[in-house]
Amino acid sequence: MAFLFAFCGAAGLNPCPADKNTMTEERKMQELDHKAIGLRIRKQRTFLNMSRDQLARKIGITPTFLADIELGTKGFSLKSLNYFCSTLKMSSDAILYGPREYMGTKYSAILELLERCPKDKGKYAEEILTLFLLSHDPVEEVPRAQK
Repeated sequence: MAFLFAFCGAAGLNPCPADKNTMTEERKMQELDHKAIGLRIRKQRTFLNMSRDQLARKIGITPTFLADIELGTKGFSLKSLNYFCSTLKMSSDAILYGPREYMGTKYSAILELLERCPKDKGKYAEEILTLFLLSHDPVEEVPRAQK
C-alpha cells in the first residue's frame, strides 16, 4: 500500500479519490474527546484506589504526563493505551468512547468486568452477582410442592 501511495503521488495521481469534504467529515467523526478520555481514566484509577504515581509507574510514563492526560491536554500512544487497558481493566472502547448502552441502560462497568473475566471464573462471577442482587432485592419465596 505504501508503494501505491508513493508511486501515485510521484505520478501526480490521487490514490484515494475521495473529495476533501468527505475526508473532513470522516475525520470529524473520528475525533476523540481528550477531556472525556482523561476523566474516564481518572475515574477508573480512583475506583481502583490507585494513586497517580502508581498508575504512571505501571504505564511507564511520568506522573506529570499522566496528569496532563487526565486533564485532556495531552494524548498518548497506542502502546500506552494497551497498558491503560491492562492496568485499569478496561477495554480500549471504554477508555476512548465511554460506556456503552445495553438495552437502554448503562451497565458498562459490570459488563467491562465480566468481559475481562476468564471463562473458568465467569460462572463464579455470575453466581456472586446473582446472590448479591437477590440479597438486596429479595424475591418472595415460592412454596414448594408437597410430596
